[in-house]
Amino acid sequence: MKFVSTAALGLVLALGASGLVVATPAVAAKKEKKAEPAKKNWNLSKEFRAAAVPVEAAVTGKKFDEALAGLPALETVSKTPDEKYILASYRYNAGLGKQDMKQQYLGASGMLLSGGAASSQTLDLANASGRLAFQLKDYRNAKAHFEQAKTVGLNMSDSFIFLAESNFQLNDIPSGLAAAEQAVKLEQAAGRPIPSSWIDRVESVLYKAKMGEEMGKWARLNVKNSPTKENWRNQMINYWG
Repeated sequence: MKFVSTAALGLVLALGASGLVVATPAVAAKKEKKAEPAKKNWNLSKEFRAAAVPVEAAVTGKKFDEALAGLPALETVSKTPDEKYILASYRYNAGLGKQDMKQQYLGASGMLLSGGAASSQTLDLANASGRLAFQLKDYRNAKAHFEQAKTVGLNMSDSFIFLAESNFQLNDIPSGLAAAEQAVKLEQAAGRPIPSSWIDRVESVLYKAKMGEEMGKWARLNVKNSPTKENWRNQMINYWG
């Protein structure tokens, strides 16, 4: 089976790059013949293999409703981590084909939780699951997935912004600030200007929370990031009233 992250799949266009491409074992085998032989020995029962045939045929034939309709029967014979992983990959790909974000989330998070994903896939799966949960406004799960992604090297600044916003929505302002600060550090390290919308959102949260000291720090960052007369004036009004 092949797992690839790509920059544009449409599933999270509003969130930036965090797509997943997941192929089933049979499909992957065809694609990988010229590259390298499959290294994983899949632990699949005869019952699972038989039940998976029509579902995979539906996915590869772009009959996504048919594929989703076949998943409950396949789930009854999905016992091993590999079987659960493949089941979730079918759900993800069908959801992607239908542009159904809920099914994409259930598929991505299902692969993550299946126990059948390679350790090298954890970052992409956790990050994608977090982004999808965020778009579904499931902020608690979004936070959990991004926190898991952090443990395996998450370094995408926009993902940290989504983590920050998830924390803000959960009224965990200190954790939100920490995530926003990490996003800023990553942008600065890459030599990119910090999106003003990020700073404005943090300042808005701090203003409502009456956290003057922190707001002053972000106000200074704001004018440093955009040292225009108008921005100086706005920050003075916001901070000093």
